[in-house]
Order: sequence, then C-alpha cells, then structure tokens
Amino acid sequence: MSESVFTKLFRYRGREKNSPEENYLTELVSWLINNVEPFATDYFTFLLEKANVTVSLDSEIKSITQLHVPSGFIDMIIYSDKVGFICEHKVNSELSKDQIEKYSNEQSKVFIRETIGLDIDLHTVLLTKSSDQHKQEATVKIIWKDIFKEFDTAVKTYDDSDRILVEQFLLYLTEVGMGNSAPFNPVLIKNYIAALKFPEHLLSLFNDIKCDMNDEKWKQNCPGITDIITYKNNNGSNFEVKASEDWKRVGINFAKQWDPLNLFAGVLYDNSDHKLDGFSEKDFEPQLVVFVECNKIEDYENYSKLFDSHQMENFKTEYRKGSATKNRFRVFILHMPLYDLIKDEANYEKQKEIIQNKIIEGINIALACWKP
Repeated sequence: MSESVFTKLFRYRGREKNSPEENYLTELVSWLINNVEPFATDYFTFLLEKANVTVSLDSEIKSITQLHVPSGFIDMIIYSDKVGFICEHKVNSELSKDQIEKYSNEQSKVFIRETIGLDIDLHTVLLTKSSDQHKQEATVKIIWKDIFKEFDTAVKTYDDSDRILVEQFLLYLTEVGMGNSAPFNPVLIKNYIAALKFPEHLLSLFNDIKCDMNDEKWKQNCPGITDIITYKNNNGSNFEVKASEDWKRVGINFAKQWDPLNLFAGVLYDNSDHKLDGFSEKDFEPQLVVFVECNKIEDYENYSKLFDSHQMENFKTEYRKGSATKNRFRVFILHMPLYDLIKDEANYEKQKEIIQNKIIEGINIALACWKP
C-alpha cells in the first residue's frame, strides 16, 4: 500500500468554484485504483468497454491526480502500459470552455506521456453527477451512478478487506445522491423503525432533487421564494439550497442562515424534537413537511402573525396546517403522511417527481399565506 487513504484525501487540491466532493472523490478513486487491485482491474475494464477499446491487461494499472499540464490541472490519469484515460470529474460544477479539448490536445498528451514515461494511446473520460453536464465531447461520458451500479455488483466478489474499502466508497456515493436509486418500500416507510436505511435513502433522494432543481428553477416554480429568506435582512445571498439531515428530518434548507427565517421542505421521520401537535410517540409516521422557522423562540408570535392560514382555502391539497406548541421555532407548518403520497408508486424516478412536485405545491401554499 503506497499511502493511507487519509493522507491521499488530505492533499487534495482545493480550487475556487469547485465542490470539495469532486476533489475528494477523485483522490478516493485514485487511491482505490492504486491500492485495491480488483477495483483497478474492474474500473479500467469498465472504461475500456465504454470506449470500445480492446487491449490485454498484463501490466499494473496506475493512476495519478492533479497533473499540471500547460492548459490546467487534469483531475486524474489512469493507465496501463498500452493505453490510458484522461479523466475529468464533475459533481456540481460545470466544465470550463473547451476544457476536455485542452486537456487532450497533442501538447497535453506529450506532457502526459513524458510524465508517466510511456508512449501510449490516450482517451478522454467525462464523469459527472448528471448527464446534463455532458456538454463537451469525450471518448467516454458517464455519471457517478454508472460507477455505483458497476461496483455494487462487482464488490460482492472481492475479498473481505477489499470489499470493505469499496463498500465505503459506494456508501459515500449514496450519501451525496450519486449512488443507490432503488425505490422505497412503502410498507417500510410506514413502519420506518424497521427501515434502518430510510434516512440514508432520503438524503440521496433530496440530493437528487437538489441536482435537478437549481436555484433559478426553484425561483421559477415558487415565485417569491426569496421573500421569506430575505425578510428584514435584504440579503439576496442568504438564499442557498442545501440538502441535509438534522433534528430527525431530511430535506432541503433554503436559507444559508436563519436570519431571521428559514424555509425547510422535506421529511420529518421522528417527532421527538419538533413535537408536532396531534401525534403520540407511538402513532407518528414520517411526514412530508414544509416549515417556515424562526431563529428565536421569543420571536414566534411576531412571525407567526405574518401568515394568513385562511389562504389555504384557495388550494385543493392533502397538506394539513400544523402546529407545535411545545417547540415554537416553526411559525408555519404544513404536513402530510409520506406513505399516502407514494404508496401506489414503486418506481424511484416517479417517487422523486411526486415528492418534488408536492414540495413545490407546499412552498407555494406557504407563500400564498405569507402576508408581511
């Protein structure tokens, strides 16, 4: 083993406008290639098949990261003694102008060959979170979920020590919305204590929704959404869409800071912290919720008066207006059983679409009731 994974991750090269996830994933994949032989072979074979390239694999497969060429820094090079791939990895950022072409021009290829000491054919790989980011030509264009699907099966054949390492990589992909997209089992949702991985799957789903819905799409689908976030602070930069799990809930926060209000939409899977009225500890089941929250309990009365709940009469909706008299941070509450929403749908993409549309509906109801 050349170095520990921790050392490898620590030395990643941070770049402005880049998500740290891109750098971490690049260094992690490179470490696995250099230290887990079956992963290296399977990963290289996967790329060869996608590129429709046939060569014998009778030499060690290696990788290097952050190679400085005249046109910039290449995320990763993976290579054997016969062929190599110039890899550009993206999560939430976009490609710069002609980025793939610049990294794969003849000048860059000469530099790469001199660096690795091999005169080999070089192809390009564009690996992104979404296929929508495939806006430039590359020999291989794939998404992180393709990697997950490939190794979710392959890892089962690995020895214990190798399998543990690769499974942790796959778990991380799932946690950041680039892994498992299996549909929820509605029965397990209704009895979520038995569904131990339910919050983990939810976080993956809301990361997918965040990827599908950028800031402008939220503003288009929910006109006035920034009005609540910027109330009294006039800080447009306070609008920041972020998927997270905290306080026994998983979903999307729309305010960078509760200054003084936050808008949250997601799933409350345990009522022990929020204490929504009308539920006993035993009969609570996960709720799809939309909350407007204040950062100080003493401000609850002032902010709750800014909502006219009678406006809900203008909407035909399954949402119920809620309250939480024992936890007075939520000044406006909408909720409905998640189970009822998706019980008849077993397809992941359709479940995601249903939840996304219902969140948009709930936010628009909240905005209609907002009368500052």
